[in-house]
Amino acid sequence: MSAKNVLYLFIISLMIVGCSKSVDSIQKQKVINELDNAPTWVKSPHLPLYISEVGKSNNIDSEFITQRDEAIEDAKANLSHKIQTKLITIFSLIGKKDLQEDGFAQKIEDAHNLLVSNAINESRVMKLWKSSKSNLYIMVSSDTQKIKNDLHNIINTSFKDHPSIASQYRLYLEQGKIDLALNN
Repeated sequence: MSAKNVLYLFIISLMIVGCSKSVDSIQKQKVINELDNAPTWVKSPHLPLYISEVGKSNNIDSEFITQRDEAIEDAKANLSHKIQTKLITIFSLIGKKDLQEDGFAQKIEDAHNLLVSNAINESRVMKLWKSSKSNLYIMVSSDTQKIKNDLHNIINTSFKDHPSIASQYRLYLEQGKIDLALNN
């Protein structure tokens, strides 16, 4: 093989490598830019009076209904985690004095699980967006006031044997700490 042919092969291989890197960088750019045109709620799920979270389905080869169900399931899982975190904060506030008492931890866990389950079961799909890459984003929300009412009912029924819980709950409710924990 002549030096001229080797030079041509070298130049062609550089072009191929250069082109493949350009395609990779373009593909990476598309991933980064997918959410550039997304509605604000996709990036920061928030609706007044609701606890909200977004789920995503990138199963673009499936039917819309399947993709929608996957996005809803993902959103509900994310919402469940968010509500659990908020309730852990609330129960640690109102129950810190009683944590050592026998059976108290189980009562908190039961109340916590019931509240999360109710909130997820009563959650609603609020918004939907399909990206330019055909990924589906869905916002699911639970009514904050309903969660607050359920919490109030549980405090009055499940913890009636623990007057300090009810008094701590009322105190933090009056101070706005319950609302703060639910709305942050």
